[in-house]
Amino acid sequence: RLMEILTGRPGWPQVLLGRAATVAGDASIEAAERAGAWAAWRQVVGSVSPDALIGIVERSGLRGRGGAGFPAGTKWRAAANADRGQRYVVANGFSADPGAHGDRILMEQDPHAVVEGVALAAYAIGATEATIVVNATYGTAAARLRAAIAAAEGRGLLGDGILGSSIGLTVRVRELAGSFVT
Repeated sequence: RLMEILTGRPGWPQVLLGRAATVAGDASIEAAERAGAWAAWRQVVGSVSPDALIGIVERSGLRGRGGAGFPAGTKWRAAANADRGQRYVVANGFSADPGAHGDRILMEQDPHAVVEGVALAAYAIGATEATIVVNATYGTAAARLRAAIAAAEGRGLLGDGILGSSIGLTVRVRELAGSFVT
């Protein structure tokens, strides 16, 4: 729905792996872009203010993937309005609940969606650093996320001077052992 609001064109299906079949077997950034990855990011950078992006997310009804389904726009607005210096985005892809592997599947099958979402959240709240936390047992997910980040940096979608702008964003993957991210 976010893509639809930004571009006026129909967005991605509202399912967990709406693009995964399109890029199955080809984790390249080229395949991901053909399937729609990074289109919202390209639309936002340089032409949509962080406040306007938060408004779009609020109107879209986008909710977090956690058990509470907390409204993403509400969370982003609170973070953006916090009276602090440096801001960070931490995306919890740990999937500690027994039998719940939705985050793992998404990170493995469409890592560009995860990284692009993190980039959009960071832009909205004014963060220049982001970390995607992955369960240490999810080696494939971590590797694919790192490959997606490197490919996006190679295209100028992440790093310094994103898409010729003054915007900079560093995204890292952090593998953690244990049971929950706190």
